[in-house]
Amino acid sequence: MSDSLNLPAESLGQCLLQGLQKQVDRYLHYRRAVLSDRDPEDLHQLRVSLRRLRSLLENYDFALSLPKAVSLRSLSTLGRRCGRVRDLDVLLEALHALPKPKRPQEAHQLFQLQRKLKKRCGQARRQLQRELKRSRYQHCILALRNWLAKPRFQAAAHLAIADLLPELVLPSYARLHLHPAWWIDRVALERLRPIDNRQLHDLRKTVKRFRYGVEVLEFSPELDFEPLLQRLKPLQTALGNWQDRATWTALLAQQQANWQQRIPSLDDRWQQDSQVAWRQWLEQQQTLREPSTGLQVTVYDCLGWRSPQSGRISATPS
Repeated sequence: MSDSLNLPAESLGQCLLQGLQKQVDRYLHYRRAVLSDRDPEDLHQLRVSLRRLRSLLENYDFALSLPKAVSLRSLSTLGRRCGRVRDLDVLLEALHALPKPKRPQEAHQLFQLQRKLKKRCGQARRQLQRELKRSRYQHCILALRNWLAKPRFQAAAHLAIADLLPELVLPSYARLHLHPAWWIDRVALERLRPIDNRQLHDLRKTVKRFRYGVEVLEFSPELDFEPLLQRLKPLQTALGNWQDRATWTALLAQQQANWQQRIPSLDDRWQQDSQVAWRQWLEQQQTLREPSTGLQVTVYDCLGWRSPQSGRISATPS
C-alpha cells in the first residue's frame, strides 16, 4: 500500500485519481444545484456523477485502498433515489411534448394525469433534497474527499496503463459480450417475456459500466477509445428508448388505472414508439454481434490486437 507521491505519471493510480476527483467535483456541484432546484437537468447530471463514481470504485477496487466509510451501497441507494425523480421528470417532459388529443374527454384525462404526476414529482424531489442532506451520504462523500487529499493505493496502481490495457478492458467487456440479452429471440414485440425486458434493462446498465470504465483510461493522450465509444452510443440510445417506454408505462399504471382506455391516443403513440425502439435494438443486436465487423472487432482494434474474423478471439497482438 502506498500514497500518490510515488506513482508514475501515466500509471493506473494517477488515472484513477484524476477520474475520481472529477466525479466528486461534479457531484458536489450538481448536489448544490439540485438543492436549489433550478433546472431538472441538474438532477440528471447528479445521477450520472453517482453512476460514474460507483463504476470507477467497483471496476478498479483492486488498485485502491479506500476507507470503509466510502460505501458503494450508499452511493447506489442515493443513485436509485435520484433515478425515481428523474424518471418522473422525463415522463412529464414526454407528455408535455405530445400533441393535444383531439377528443375533449381525452385532453381532460391527459391534463388530470399531468397534474397528478407533477404533484408526485414535486413530493419526490423534496424527499430527495432531504435525503441529500442526510449524514450517511455526506459522510461517504466526505470520506472520499479526504482520501483524495491523501490517497492510498494497492500495488497495481503503480503499473502503466499502456501495459495493462487488455487486463483492464477485457474483464468488463466479457460481461458485456456474454450478456444473455444478446441471445433474446428476434420475435415480435408482443411475444416478449418479462425476463426479456429485465435482461434488456440489465444490458443497458452493463453497457454504461463498461463505457465508464473505458472512458477513464483515456487519461493518456496515446490511447484512443473514441471508435469504441461511438459504437456504443446507438446501442445505448436503442436500449434507453426501450426502457423509457417500459418505465413510463409502469409509472402511469401506478398513477391512473386503465389509462390506455382513458387516453387511447397516448397508448397508440407509445405503442408506435416501442415498435421503433424494438427495431433499433434488433438492428444493434445483429450489427454488434457480427463476427467480422461487430463490437468485438472494435474492442480488439482499440487494444492494438489482431481483430478476430470468425468470432474466435485471437490472443496474439499485432
